[in-house]
Amino acid sequence: MFRGRFGGPMDPSNFRKRVLHKLAEELELPKLTSQVIRRTIATLAEGHVKGVQGMMRYPHVSR
Repeated sequence: MFRGRFGGPMDPSNFRKRVLHKLAEELELPKLTSQVIRRTIATLAEGHVKGVQGMMRYPHVSR
């Protein structure tokens, strides 16, 4: 996902601890993960369903 300090991939648990937990605390949210962010973006996205589907890289539209 992101490059670590020494050039390799960042450990996901490290990213959660350093970035997401701090952000959740500032926003006074009980839980903040990559999945929560992804679902929020999909929910708040405006436009045609096919456009949102492409943006989220979903293979089909779920009902």
